[in-house]
Amino acid sequence: MAEAPPGAERRYDPLLDAWVLVSPQRAARPWLGARGTPEPPGPSFDPACALCPLLAVVRDQEAEGPRAVLVTEGWVSWVPFWARWPYEVLLAPRRDLASLLVLTEDEQNDLARHLGLLLKAYDRHFACRTPYSFGWHGWHGLANAPPGLLLHAHLLPPLLNGPDRQKFMVGYELLAETQRDLTPEAAAAALRAALPPSP
Repeated sequence: MAEAPPGAERRYDPLLDAWVLVSPQRAARPWLGARGTPEPPGPSFDPACALCPLLAVVRDQEAEGPRAVLVTEGWVSWVPFWARWPYEVLLAPRRDLASLLVLTEDEQNDLARHLGLLLKAYDRHFACRTPYSFGWHGWHGLANAPPGLLLHAHLLPPLLNGPDRQKFMVGYELLAETQRDLTPEAAAAALRAALPPSP
């Protein structure tokens, strides 16, 4: 056998009945203290570019596409096509901003109204007080946000079709591909239908 590269290990593999090299890149693993070279900067962010990911999705959902759940003056919520939970919803501002700290008072009020309507839609759809996980992704300060970072929140209710049927990520879904119980469009339509009437 040829000389092993630095950091490689030789181990006996009984299935092959041979000695094999294992993890030749082990020394380069960050948790072992090695430091990698920084990645080169990506292309600059262009809000007008249809390829800038999340902002393009927001613009698409503003047109009240089939996955849109609720569009208010400053916010849009929708069931993303990549949703892992049956009624997962993303919530994002309609303008390009990266932090909750820069919201105007009107945007804060509209966000509270938007979230209230969305949570009431969940409660009405499932006919119970719906449990959910909720989290924000965004910048932690007032300035110097990386270009292209769009503030957004994930709303993840664990229920399937009622208060007695929960969605669990187990077995196959944990280690392979998530199984959809319904399409994002069907989930969005159900939540839209459950929105409380506008005052």
